[in-house]
Amino acid sequence: MTPITREAALERICAALSDRLAVPLADITAESLLIDELGADSLDFVDLMFVFEKEFGVKILEDELASLAKMEGAIPPEVVEKVRGWVPDLVIGPDTPLTAATLFRRLTVESLWRMIEERLPAPTA
Repeated sequence: MTPITREAALERICAALSDRLAVPLADITAESLLIDELGADSLDFVDLMFVFEKEFGVKILEDELASLAKMEGAIPPEVVEKVRGWVPDLVIGPDTPLTAATLFRRLTVESLWRMIEERLPAPTA
């Protein structure tokens, strides 16, 4: 299986977002915020996870995102470490704990690629 490049994956992700969120493709970049800039909501996230599972042949755990969305208060440190890979520039600490609302507002198109990428099979030689 030929590995997909980041650029090719982002093109496919942007096209799906444009279609599902009715946002012009030209307005979507890797840095676009899914909620604040593209208007995604919780139902869109569920729909998009199914789209990306089919598009990339990976299982994106809807339950994982749903459980994050239901968390009250600060997200536990072990979960923070997992999601840090999706949003590497998160600023968190004792004075700025990460909440689900903060996390979801920081998710970008690039974040979706990172979620997908970590679930893709490792390339074989």
